[in-house]
Order: sequence, then C-alpha cells, then structure tokens
Amino acid sequence: MTEGIIIAVITGITCIIGNALIAWQGRVKDAAERARLDERTNQRLIRIEAKLDEHNGYADKITAMQRDVAVIATKLEDRQ
Repeated sequence: MTEGIIIAVITGITCIIGNALIAWQGRVKDAAERARLDERTNQRLIRIEAKLDEHNGYADKITAMQRDVAVIATKLEDRQ
C-alpha cells in the first residue's frame, strides 16, 4: 500500500508541475500577443496624430487665405 501512495503522490506532483508549466507558457504567449497588439495600436495612433497635424496645417492655411480674401475684397470695395 505504501508504494501505491508514493506513486500517487509522485503522479500528483508531476501533474501539478505540468499544469503549472502549461499555464505559465500560456501567460507568456498572451503577454507577447498583448505586447504586439499594443505596439500596433501605438503605431496607428502615431499615424493618426500625424494626419491630424497635417490637417491642422490646412486649417491654418485656410484661415490665412480667408484673411487674404477679406483684404482683397476691402481693396476692391475701396476702388469702387
């Protein structure tokens, strides 16, 4: 009976260690996948911010053009 108990204990410990290793590998794999997704998300945000900066530049240009048109309109009114 003692040998059976020893075999059961060794088998149980082996199962616990095996399950722990499998769980650890899963966590490592999940962490790596999360890191890849975070990097992709960060790169997308950087591209979006760059596009916004570009569009903000157009807003400044349009504002300057509106001022120029207003000046031209004032000069044309003064001629008449």
